[in-house]
Amino acid sequence: MKAIIIVLAGLALAIVLKVVEIMVDSKRIKSVGAKSNNNSKNIPTIDLNDPESVKAGLEHYKGLED
Repeated sequence: MKAIIIVLAGLALAIVLKVVEIMVDSKRIKSVGAKSNNNSKNIPTIDLNDPESVKAGLEHYKGLED
């Protein structure tokens, strides 16, 4: 009789832990995609076939170091 109670208690604990794990894992993911897309709208584009565009791009990015 004691063995049955211990087995049932173990199964109940396993079920409770599984339910808690599912609830914790189902949180919404905070996406930063929309924010980064809005921030990247102001980045100038450079046309490599246009010398004036290349000069303007070099002027804009000259302070950046890799």
